[in-house]
Amino acid sequence: MFEQLQEKFQAHKKDVDRITEGINELHQKGQMSSHDQGWNVVRALYNKLGISREGYFGGEVILAPFEIETIAQIPKTVYAFNPMFFVCENFEKMDALLDSYLKPIAMRN
Repeated sequence: MFEQLQEKFQAHKKDVDRITEGINELHQKGQMSSHDQGWNVVRALYNKLGISREGYFGGEVILAPFEIETIAQIPKTVYAFNPMFFVCENFEKMDALLDSYLKPIAMRN
């Protein structure tokens, strides 16, 4: 199933990147800060970008492979309204990925 998720994600990567850019733009304008407006703002973004709410983009969230590159593009203050849910193949791979990214940071003085 994870392999299918990766295939779908890669097939729609350009639109996922457009959504991420749109979220960053909304965040910079302060439009992602309201709990009451958060998901409505994300839905409005899809409409603005002309992305149909069908197929891969038809659910409430986008299932995306757990990859640091994509996660790093989303401002940390937007995580609550992030329209992506990140999935890893298994806990061991997620642990290794996080360790490879975070351990060097933790080792700094």
